[in-house]
Amino acid sequence: MSRFLMPTSEAGRYQGWRRCDLCHWSGRAAAFITLTHDQDATDICTHDWCWGNEFVRQQLLADGWTLPGWES
Repeated sequence: MSRFLMPTSEAGRYQGWRRCDLCHWSGRAAAFITLTHDQDATDICTHDWCWGNEFVRQQLLADGWTLPGWES
């Protein structure tokens, strides 16, 4: 799980960014979900090749990863 702040075009302002633990794409935090598995957590992007892919999503859920507050 990689989270960091990136400067914006406004001087002195920053926004949250994340790096996908599956494909390593980096972007704004709004483009990610955080899954948990026991005490572990991971950030996954919502692109078609990661969480947006039905096969990948079902595999993650089958492996025991869950979205907090969401029933699979």
